[in-house]
Amino acid sequence: MQVYVEGATDIGCVRKNNQDSIYFDAATRLFLVADGMGGHAGGEIASQMVVEHFTGLSQKDLPYDQDDVQIQLFFEQCLKQVSLKIYLRAIEDPTYAEMGTTCSMMWVHRMKAYVAHAGDSRIYLQRNKFLYQLTEDHSFVAGQLKAGLITESQSKDHALKNVITRSIGYRKEEHVDVFCQDLHSGDKLLLCSDGLYNKVDDHVISQTLSGDVENKSEHFVQMARDGGGEDNISVVIVEIM
Repeated sequence: MQVYVEGATDIGCVRKNNQDSIYFDAATRLFLVADGMGGHAGGEIASQMVVEHFTGLSQKDLPYDQDDVQIQLFFEQCLKQVSLKIYLRAIEDPTYAEMGTTCSMMWVHRMKAYVAHAGDSRIYLQRNKFLYQLTEDHSFVAGQLKAGLITESQSKDHALKNVITRSIGYRKEEHVDVFCQDLHSGDKLLLCSDGLYNKVDDHVISQTLSGDVENKSEHFVQMARDGGGEDNISVVIVEIM
């Protein structure tokens, strides 16, 4: 199995700093998007700490010989470990009080994607030109939508749209979604922050992934900027060869 990967992160058109961080490595097949939150650069620090945690993993650290359940537990523990690090950093330095970050990470191994996720960044799978959202948004609005208390159209401009219910580092320990997704040759996976999907509709995301546009990640960033770019924008694209 071979993978093609590309990625881009951008400050957008309004924000003064980029609190998003991305990581992608075709050798280890580790990929992630983290969208930080917290004033005084706290969100930027938190998302960078997640990336640093995973870049610290070498080939020999990864659970190549483990079964599916053990692999999921491994990455769940990875996120819990870095969540504690971020939480303690904020206690040590009140400047970073209440900082945290989303994290949607994926490891590709044995034609499977092993996912660990907290927050409202997303991982999509495109297969045969159909787009599927693999991750669940951990946000107030997503919870209201799932419970049938608001409609899809109401969710678009909801006053509490940016309130997330899970994050890495905000609390001492956080519940992390972990799962395993079978992959097929030709599958495309998109990891992104809300700065992309709040500005680019799913059908446009799907068309772009299946199209012949070069540098798709940069193209996604530009589309989000063209839509207003009020937030930071981050994209990682993985294609299974």
